[in-house]
Amino acid sequence: MVSSGMSPAEYAPPPIDPSSPIPWNLLREHLNFQLDRARAGLESIGKTESDYNVLRGEIRTLKNLLDLPNQAARKASITRFTPTADAP
Repeated sequence: MVSSGMSPAEYAPPPIDPSSPIPWNLLREHLNFQLDRARAGLESIGKTESDYNVLRGEIRTLKNLLDLPNQAARKASITRFTPTADAP
């Protein structure tokens, strides 16, 4: 998230090299930056209902991406405790 009172317009996330693996902390920072910008867009006036719906969808998508590590952990815990067909 944007810290130290900076608006999303004043802050730019670190550049990401698309040819190399991205560390999760850089990706998370970038996603949070995009999320802050989308939320700021919701607060602006003069948009159509369609524009607001696009921003809401973008926010939902960004939140889902940020939640991927939690989703993976939940899935791992479910599969770890789910009995298999060949279990006694």
